[in-house]
Amino acid sequence: MKFSWAREWISPGLALIGLLALWEVAGRVTHAKTPVPTQILQSLATDSRFYLENAGFTMIEAVGGLVIAIVIAYLTASLFAFWAPVRRAFFPLVIASQTIPLVAVAPVLATLIGEGLFSRIFITSWLCWFPLVVSATHGLLHVEPEHYALFATYGASRSDVFWKLRVPNCTGTVLAGMRAAAGFAFIGAIVVEYSGATKGLGAFLIGQARHPTDPVRVFGVVVVCAMCGLLLTQVSHGIARHLLHRYLPAER
Repeated sequence: MKFSWAREWISPGLALIGLLALWEVAGRVTHAKTPVPTQILQSLATDSRFYLENAGFTMIEAVGGLVIAIVIAYLTASLFAFWAPVRRAFFPLVIASQTIPLVAVAPVLATLIGEGLFSRIFITSWLCWFPLVVSATHGLLHVEPEHYALFATYGASRSDVFWKLRVPNCTGTVLAGMRAAAGFAFIGAIVVEYSGATKGLGAFLIGQARHPTDPVRVFGVVVVCAMCGLLLTQVSHGIARHLLHRYLPAER
């Protein structure tokens, strides 16, 4: 529908405004030490350079990690789809790799590949590649048997089956995996900054956790994290939809 986007965003927006108004009133009435929304908005407006610089640094890590994860995940999923023995041998290892908490594996990987921006990008990709490889593998493999039979009837090659049947079939799961991975990418970038980073939103948050001095900025950083995560999720999902649009059903 023409205004479907409005229905999708207006209700959550009104609910958010109502919650912020309640927060503001409760904070003013009770004189709580927790910052109220107007103080946070004032900090975002007057200290925008601080937020933009740190958000930009964290976003570079998140986008870099997401791009690396996309490349590795789709190559891996294609390999799993082409060769069943490889899938049977390594897919359980893919699942097992995600049972290791990021906070535990991040220092180990940082020791192996060194500190710095590339290290944090690589570790971020570790977190967000899993939903991509699982969703793509699922979509590439779960094709209706009658579709396989039709391609076999016309003598389609293995390459034709992959590009003209399996790839179009996996677009829905790929889009779902992309949305999840983009969110994980920004979360991963923040968590990775907890170990040794001097710039970025995560570095500021861990510094404040150890020595709390600026609660208003902490809440401001949380707001910026939410906005950046939403932005990365929507933009990456939109790009994926644009690239795969010919495989998707027409929107009503």
